[in-house]
Amino acid sequence: MNIKKLSILGLVSVSLLMGGCSMKGDEAAKGDMNYLPVQIQQVVKENIEKEYFTIGTVKAEDSVIVNPKVPGTVTKIHVEVGDKVKKGQLLFEIDGGDTVNKLNLGVASSKEQLNQAKVSLDDAKKNYDDMSTLYEAGSISESEYIQVKSGYEKAQSGYNTALSSYNSNVKTKSNTVSDLRVVSTIDGIVGDIDLVEGQMASSGNSVKIFSDDEYIIEVSVTEESIEKFSVGQDAKVVIPSKNDKEYQGVITSVSPIAASGTHTFPIEIAIQEGNDLREGMYGEVTMITDSIDNQVIIPLNSVIRKGEEQFVYKYEEEKAVKIPVEKGIIEGEKVQVFGDISEEDMIIVKGQNYISEDSLLKVVD
Repeated sequence: MNIKKLSILGLVSVSLLMGGCSMKGDEAAKGDMNYLPVQIQQVVKENIEKEYFTIGTVKAEDSVIVNPKVPGTVTKIHVEVGDKVKKGQLLFEIDGGDTVNKLNLGVASSKEQLNQAKVSLDDAKKNYDDMSTLYEAGSISESEYIQVKSGYEKAQSGYNTALSSYNSNVKTKSNTVSDLRVVSTIDGIVGDIDLVEGQMASSGNSVKIFSDDEYIIEVSVTEESIEKFSVGQDAKVVIPSKNDKEYQGVITSVSPIAASGTHTFPIEIAIQEGNDLREGMYGEVTMITDSIDNQVIIPLNSVIRKGEEQFVYKYEEEKAVKIPVEKGIIEGEKVQVFGDISEEDMIIVKGQNYISEDSLLKVVD
């Protein structure tokens, strides 16, 4: 009797032990299944903008080249490069001795001619007055009267010509003497001086003045994109030498003609609050060419390209579903896409390059 009980208990124990081993084996087999870790992100709809990037050079919005109008020796330069000047401020002086001497002779000569013309006019007028009295009295013929009148009119014309010549010579001399003292025509900063005291100067020499409070940046855009830009359009300007400082800009000019030899179109952009800039600085310009509202937007790196095929993986119940897509506007790390994908779909954004549609997936943070 005791032997039978012991045998039954032994059989039950063996059975339970084997059953336990079988359950543990099933759990281990499930744990060994090939689940691949991925990260997912929800598809959203938002606005997206397409940007155009180019580079350019900063220039003063207003600049002038001041040349001597009278050739002569530079007697004094009153400014240095970097000086701030006001409109009308004296920049340099020219000794126009020879030119002024010639003008003095011209004034003197025209004055003498004017005096002679005045004497002739006075004589002609007296004769005309006398002959008019005689003509009215019937003492001279009409032909004699007309002859005297013609002489008077000729003398009047000669005097007017001499007076005009004299006034012109006086004005020319006055302007020339004034031009010997060369002044700035704008408020600004002296950018360059191509003059040396004691040396001859002509119209080929100059002082360059540029405004120090308003700057523009000149850029060029391709012929394919020129229609995207217009006056009044906003632009972002970044100056690397100013620690990548960002300035707001507005397009003020779009050339209708391509630059010779480059087939690119010049654009000028006014830089707002750029009085800390300097002419010649390098700048990076970004302008928006397209802006579209309510578009399907996903991370750019979630799009996989294999040959001619572009697609993303949508996550559904621990599986990856391949969705062909076409890329649209790219904005930084985001991209507009077209395909069978909608808002609130979950797409795989990390690990997508190591899976296939047969893979079992495990979502991780």
